[in-house]
Amino acid sequence: MPPQRTPLGSISGNRPKGSEISPYIRGQVKGQASKGATLAEIAIDLKLTRSTVNYTLQQDLLRNNGHSLPRKPRNKLYTDAEERLCVRHIRLNPKDTY
Repeated sequence: MPPQRTPLGSISGNRPKGSEISPYIRGQVKGQASKGATLAEIAIDLKLTRSTVNYTLQQDLLRNNGHSLPRKPRNKLYTDAEERLCVRHIRLNPKDTY
């Protein structure tokens, strides 16, 4: 049994966002769409959600040979102004620790 986290404890941010569909399934989606199947028909046939099928078809033009696209990087933790203030404080008070 997996370890239980404490109630109201923090959830780890290291979890994967969501599973990606395989390049083979992407090809199946593209093939059925080229034959004229609707999004709902493709979703039912391949047991996917309609939004997944729609997103796959929209991103198909951007993909190179059906390979996955790189994910967007994380947002910056600090704004430029906050970073400047932090660096200034560290320069003025070198003995401060965080």
